[in-house]
Amino acid sequence: MQNLKTGITEISITGGGELKIDDTAYVYIPVAAEGRVLLVDTREQTPTRTALELLLPAGDVEYSSSLPPDLSGYGIVILGMVDNNSLGPDPAAILTGFVDNGGVVISTASPGLAHIEGSLLPINISGMSNETDLKLIQENPITAGIPVTDQKVDLEVVQHIRGSAPEDVTVLMEASDDSPMLSYRRQGKGTVVYLGLNDITGDDAWSGFAAMPQFPIFWKQMLNWLGGTDSSEHNVRTGTVIRMPSTQTITYPDGSTLTSSSLWVDQAGLYHIGPQVIAANLYDARESDVNEISLDASSVTSRYIERPEVVREDVKKDITPYLIWVVLGLIILELIIIKRRRELL
Repeated sequence: MQNLKTGITEISITGGGELKIDDTAYVYIPVAAEGRVLLVDTREQTPTRTALELLLPAGDVEYSSSLPPDLSGYGIVILGMVDNNSLGPDPAAILTGFVDNGGVVISTASPGLAHIEGSLLPINISGMSNETDLKLIQENPITAGIPVTDQKVDLEVVQHIRGSAPEDVTVLMEASDDSPMLSYRRQGKGTVVYLGLNDITGDDAWSGFAAMPQFPIFWKQMLNWLGGTDSSEHNVRTGTVIRMPSTQTITYPDGSTLTSSSLWVDQAGLYHIGPQVIAANLYDARESDVNEISLDASSVTSRYIERPEVVREDVKKDITPYLIWVVLGLIILELIIIKRRRELL
């Protein structure tokens, strides 16, 4: 799909099989974040800056100690350690307009985020918390760069921002107190991301993530995901179950609509969920074979949902001890009856 343009592409073949629906394939490539990357941070040299310098050409990254009022020349804005002075008088208005027009804002954990009013951030900040464990909520290309489930790696978090996730936000990673640690929201034509692991190092470090070799890998995965090079979440097989962060109106390929918080992809074609588009295809050859139609439970997959496996096992229980006690009881009862009869005689 590397040579396909962004947006919707339909590929049709002639002289196909008996089932016409599988003669057309649908591909959706999300619009990539275009423009330069701007890192806003009150510090001069940071691990994030080092990672960006390794991953991107020099002309594609700029650094600033304050948020400029005009962001039209950028595609991605990363907020590092910021405060009231570096954000300016009305950062929410500047950033919201930027995102609505197709920009991407990545906000890393910083006390200064509390100065961004409104509903821009994909976290409702309520305070600060101390040490916590991380929980992987949903798999995503971004989370591949964070060693959350790796038992060999000890990712220590000693401080984090406490908060909750708004209804329309997708949470990928949480703290043990259910605070979002990695979350995002599609807004307008753009995307807003919150990362609860900042890059402070030394005695004041909030976590050890910035000192790990996985740190630049994470930023590579993040930029690839935002750049549209990973389109797996927009292109699925029929039979896939997709869980959404909130109840939304879904438009099916046949034009019907449904309001739900989950989607079972049972039609081939294009699904519209707000500004998002999902392309579904009959990738399994057995699905399109009208001569052999069967329901295979293994073909129904679930994305980002782990369903508990219920195992039922029939156990044959030995009731011999119970029968022995019953027999003994009957014998004792019979002896009592015989004794009473003798007394009566």
